[in-house]
Amino acid sequence: MTTSQKQLILFSIFIVGLTFGFFYFLPPILGPKWGYVTGFALYWICAILVSFQLGGFKSHKWNMLFSIKKGEASPVISAAAFVPVLGVFFVSFMPNISKLTVSAGLLLVLMAVINGFVEEFFWRGMYLLEFKKSVVIGLVAAPLLFAAYHIALRYIKGITYQGGFFALVGGAYIMGLLWSWVSRKTGTILPVTIAHILVNIFAFTGLFVENGF
Repeated sequence: MTTSQKQLILFSIFIVGLTFGFFYFLPPILGPKWGYVTGFALYWICAILVSFQLGGFKSHKWNMLFSIKKGEASPVISAAAFVPVLGVFFVSFMPNISKLTVSAGLLLVLMAVINGFVEEFFWRGMYLLEFKKSVVIGLVAAPLLFAAYHIALRYIKGITYQGGFFALVGGAYIMGLLWSWVSRKTGTILPVTIAHILVNIFAFTGLFVENGF
């Protein structure tokens, strides 16, 4: 295992622990809503800083993650990334969209886009670059760490998640596993990033309404 590979795993574990601290300490200080938003903002900053620390500022490397080469990406495999989108659309989005305020909707879309991009860039993109040939790390360790980070979200004081622990953490693991598989099969994180953003928009709709954003 190379130095950068070891660093990626260690930084991932560090981010999981650090994020738990953000979401544990910030809501009692800033209130549930702004503690939630601020916790995410700090998490995004950490993930981006780690990504550039490990990968440098080489634009061609990052462009490669979002490019699709003809003949290499199966449309069927890419489409598989969007399977979870249908579920959250009917379970979380449809019953709550009429209750969402305009201001909450704007914040929701902003968070959904940033979160989808950053998480796919880090949890799928970085692992695709560093562990392209390792099935164990790419399809086992990375999705588990991605799911582990979601545990912190379940215990934010003043924020409730529809469906409870399994829906949040178990769902994150299943989606992380699916999106890791799709990104490795296609060699790009473009389809999974779009799917992740849509899942966030639909899932956050129910969360924002339920928690009075």
